[in-house]
Amino acid sequence: HSNKNNQKLRRKRKMINRRHGLSKYDAPLRIQFQKGYDSFKRGRIRNPFNPNSMQYREWERGFNLAFSQNLKRVKNYELRNRSKRVS
Repeated sequence: HSNKNNQKLRRKRKMINRRHGLSKYDAPLRIQFQKGYDSFKRGRIRNPFNPNSMQYREWERGFNLAFSQNLKRVKNYELRNRSKRVS
């Protein structure tokens, strides 16, 4: 009896995911996010995923977060060094 319930749940999840434009290949997205984040740190700028996928967008999101954090760190460092030279 529990096998039937499991099948119903799987079908229901598939329908929900399709409504949101997702497929079984889109999850878990935190992996793609982390890959994008790590790629920036390692200097890899090419996104390995299909441009029309949720995986691609999550990789970009991770990459962009790493970029913005690095930019803030660099600006802060430059500001501190510039103020030391002026004083």
